Amino acid sequence: VYTDSLQFKIGDQVYRFLEIEPTGRFAIMRKSQGKYIKPVDVGDDISNLEIQLISGETKTLKELKPANKYVLLDFWGTWCSGCIQQMPYLHELSESKKDKLQIIGLNFSDELENVKDFLVKHKIDWVNGIASSAIIEKLRVTGFPRYVLIDKNGKIKIMNATIHEIEELLD
Repeated sequence: VYTDSLQFKIGDQVYRFLEIEPTGRFAIMRKSQGKYIKPVDVGDDISNLEIQLISGETKTLKELKPANKYVLLDFWGTWCSGCIQQMPYLHELSESKKDKLQIIGLNFSDELENVKDFLVKHKIDWVNGIASSAIIEKLRVTGFPRYVLIDKNGKIKIMNATIHEIEELLD
């Protein structure tokens, strides 16, 4: 998926795409001085992914993940109507699969006070943190809501899953 922040590495040099011709026959790219952030994929271990919690603490996914449970990373925003529409289904999933699943919400681009108010208003009691730009880029989040399911060993099981797909897998 092309995004304006798509980067790649050739040798030791990092490049960013400026433009891709609509037919895909050529691309314009520029050398970047930024640090290369390797994107992840299904099967990759992300248990050491650092998450800044709403409380201000920073924890790794390994520290937040209960033993023998899957983790669902829920990328959301208070401005995202699709995210708000999916909240009741996330509540149902959280309740029906509480013995198998831990949800971690990762908010993107909201003011912290708005996030806290939203969590109280919608009675969201699962772990919540901030989706930094580095996490967004690393996990290739290109839209919201976005769900990434992590298996019991800290490896990505499904990227960009639907709640229904997650529920089926957990059954």
